[in-house]
Amino acid sequence: MSYLLAQGPQLENRWRRALPESDAVLLGRSTAHWQVTWDASISRQHVELKLTKSGLCVSKLAQAGNPVFHNGEQQQELLLQPGEHFVIGETTFTYTESEVIATLDHSTPAIEQTFLLDDLQHVQFDKTPQRIDLLSQLPDLISNAGDDHELFSKLVTWLMLGIPRAAGIAFVSWKVDQQIPQGVEVLYWDNRGTKSENFTPSQQLIQQTIEADVSTLHFWNQDSESEFTELQGIDWAFCIPISGPSCP
Repeated sequence: MSYLLAQGPQLENRWRRALPESDAVLLGRSTAHWQVTWDASISRQHVELKLTKSGLCVSKLAQAGNPVFHNGEQQQELLLQPGEHFVIGETTFTYTESEVIATLDHSTPAIEQTFLLDDLQHVQFDKTPQRIDLLSQLPDLISNAGDDHELFSKLVTWLMLGIPRAAGIAFVSWKVDQQIPQGVEVLYWDNRGTKSENFTPSQQLIQQTIEADVSTLHFWNQDSESEFTELQGIDWAFCIPISGPSCP
């Protein structure tokens, strides 16, 4: 699947959007779904994006004020290949191709640990001021989200700030009346950096966590080649169940 990754000057200035295969989309500070609200250098409608067989076509709109840069040069129109990027103001936009597939791997983790809510309430956290500051941002983050996709995007970025060692994070749902893997749906995901890496959350970990209704942490040996982790080369993963009226 093809994505556009926007990264602004701050870590939290970030989103990932799946590029439609046929329709052109407008990117700017006030465009629906493709908003870049953190960068005043970007016009309300700045560029048109069109995915083609040859790559991602980026066209600067006539009403756009500031230039679009590619490889250090101003461009009115350019064709990007996966891994390439363009820059407007302080924001870099990278065209990537990645697959997100929930995998079923039967390998056994070296260590498994589960946590009840009561267990976590007795854990003393480090960097307490920073974590309290992040938690204080959550109400505004939720209330200002225009739709579920924007909410998931903001929450994943927020979690990345709170879990600095996480290489990738995903929100998934599992329809318990369906069998794995058909019941697993990846609602939104992102990973650090701009590389085109496949994202493979573990179906077994997801199923185990939801059925037991406890947070579950898995560790693998670092030399393991299992696809059981969230990203290739990562030796740990954890899953937290969220239940409620909207998450049966």
